[in-house]
Amino acid sequence: MFWIYLAATLFGGAFLIPMLLGGLDVEMDAELEFDADVEVDLDADTGDAADGWFGDGAAGAIVGSLLSFRTAVFLSVFFGASGLVFSAFDYSVVVTLLSAIFIGVMAASMNSVIFGWLKHSQPNSQISDQVLEGRPARVVVPLGSGRKGQIRVDLNGQPQYLVALPYQSEGGPEFDVGASVVVVQIENGTALVASLAELDLGEEQ
Repeated sequence: MFWIYLAATLFGGAFLIPMLLGGLDVEMDAELEFDADVEVDLDADTGDAADGWFGDGAAGAIVGSLLSFRTAVFLSVFFGASGLVFSAFDYSVVVTLLSAIFIGVMAASMNSVIFGWLKHSQPNSQISDQVLEGRPARVVVPLGSGRKGQIRVDLNGQPQYLVALPYQSEGGPEFDVGASVVVVQIENGTALVASLAELDLGEEQ
């Protein structure tokens, strides 16, 4: 069993270290491809099977979330490392195995829950331009004529950060951090913004 624990630790560690060095919001290409394949297959196969076993569509979703590549990496690392630690303290084979499985499953489950929460807490990138246009915003990175900045738009309590430029492309005003603006339109992913004073003058003209 020692070699199994060691192999599991080395296998998981080879992927876990790059994941941690890459940060929480950067995923490995292999993981993305694997996750995509698993999610598609689970919708067609595992999800249906889980529905048959448990009689609830939510069960299939839970099973699917636990079968991602990242979760497998956490399971492998914590299973292997726990097995090595318990073996080093001369626990029995059965106690070591059961403890390693329990710790590995708990670590994988926590990983699934935490990353699931992070994924759902991120701003929705599919928000339509029409929803953003006409919204008030606040400048978080200064912007001006020919110089892009960044604005923050609050939608239902969720902050959305957008690259922004002044609506008047030439001779437009400069907007410092904290300035209040309005999103006039979205053009090629960039928010064109103006101050309320500019909009009022435009309407009068």
